Amino acid sequence: MDRTCPIIVKKGNQPVTQRGIKPMSISLPVLEMLNSLNQRRSKGRYTESIAKDVGKDSRTIRRWVHDVNQLASAHLPNLPFSIPGLKLTTHDGRSWVELVPMSIGVSIFQYAAAFTAVSALKSIDQSLLGASADDVLDKLEPQRDVHELVQKAFHYRPFGPKQYHDSTHLDSIVQALLYSHPIKVLYKALESEEEKEHDLEPYTLVLYRDAFYLIGRLVESGRKTLLALDRFNNVEIIKDQTFKVPKDFNADDYFEGQFGIWRTRKHPKPIRLAFNKEAVTSAKERQWPGFRNWRKGRGDTEVLSLHVPVSPELISWILSWGPSVEVLGPESLRKEVTEHIEAMLDKYRHF
Repeated sequence: MDRTCPIIVKKGNQPVTQRGIKPMSISLPVLEMLNSLNQRRSKGRYTESIAKDVGKDSRTIRRWVHDVNQLASAHLPNLPFSIPGLKLTTHDGRSWVELVPMSIGVSIFQYAAAFTAVSALKSIDQSLLGASADDVLDKLEPQRDVHELVQKAFHYRPFGPKQYHDSTHLDSIVQALLYSHPIKVLYKALESEEEKEHDLEPYTLVLYRDAFYLIGRLVESGRKTLLALDRFNNVEIIKDQTFKVPKDFNADDYFEGQFGIWRTRKHPKPIRLAFNKEAVTSAKERQWPGFRNWRKGRGDTEVLSLHVPVSPELISWILSWGPSVEVLGPESLRKEVTEHIEAMLDKYRHF
């Protein structure tokens, strides 16, 4: 028997009906069907494809469509989530079902997605951007039961988020991004002891490891750059000027081929790392930049092959695995990692 999520309208302790709708429930397979259709949006799916996924036949799927449409048209109060309408048609001679676009309201899946994204944003940002994101959740107007359910079911845990002592900097950058205004910034690079002033055309705000970064074009040199927002000491919007982001610019392309976000002028190299049996399972659970393959190594090790440039981010990541990983190649990377380990050991030997 299917486990069910009851959708029953009650008056006092007695179930009641509206428009001839019987008290009923929606089973978890039906929710799975609605979720899969919601993910496909307007594309829809063949009934036999849905039936295969949920272990039913096409006739059952057509009956579910009829039942869901009855609920959707009844506008029953106090439901834990919005019920979308479904459209059953014939596509290439086969039975086809798709969602009917809803003019108002959101499904519990959409609200959960928005809640999770906003939680991540609010964990590091107390500016207008974070407040505006919170307003979005309020405007979705979920029922109280839905909000409490989602709040308990989803949680974002930040790890070492950066501190932004002057939120007006982020507010100014967001305004410049939305209205295509260039900005004049005072910036102190990590490796520099002095602040420098730059005229910048802001392209994209990036959220990476609980911190904000800005991709933009330096007006004086014409080259693209990536700047950390916590190192901005002043931001001035040049409101009497506008610019256009190149149509072919894409943030994913900007980071393509890098291990992390910091670009390097070094060319990608084949990287080979041997993981011991204690670490290989954890390593395989993630999709690493520049991934090529996993192969059997010596003894109980497995070798991860990457194709990325050697960078401080790559070295830091390798060192974070401790003795669970060994650099097999290239030799230059193995030497550089060895030097870092020896420098660390020296600090403890002379304690």
